[in-house]
Amino acid sequence: MNLNDIVLRIIVFIIIILLGLVVSKVITNLIRKGVKEFELGKVFKKAEIKYHPERFLPSLAKYIIYLLTIIIALNAVGITKIVLYVIIIILILSIIGYVLVSMRDLISNWLAGFKVKKKYKVGDSLKYKKITGKVVHMNLVELQIQTKKELIYIPYKLLK
Repeated sequence: MNLNDIVLRIIVFIIIILLGLVVSKVITNLIRKGVKEFELGKVFKKAEIKYHPERFLPSLAKYIIYLLTIIIALNAVGITKIVLYVIIIILILSIIGYVLVSMRDLISNWLAGFKVKKKYKVGDSLKYKKITGKVVHMNLVELQIQTKKELIYIPYKLLK
């Protein structure tokens, strides 16, 4: 391999990385706009779940695109498959860890739901702090209580 080949591979590597950065920025912005348009953040906030899809989903997409960009760039310059596999495994484990940490409130709320669903059924009367009402609906992460004046959503983890 001569100097021209090495320089050409470095240039190709840099171009692929730069294109990946641009693509990740565009897709991240599209996802952010989509999350705002569908008001996913409001749904989770209303349920008192500390999960922020407007930050999490674009961030996840960005890192997935970074991973793919690095793989494509390394493949273009001829890095061996073993190095690629090690990088892929490390990055996938990092993404899984990031997802689990980001969703800890959602997961703990969901798990608390198993306990709460054993205690309460739809139609039961419930008193929580200063709220008294009737359970009208139970879903994956919360229950709804109808008071005399309003419908209130209470996350399961507050009731366990």
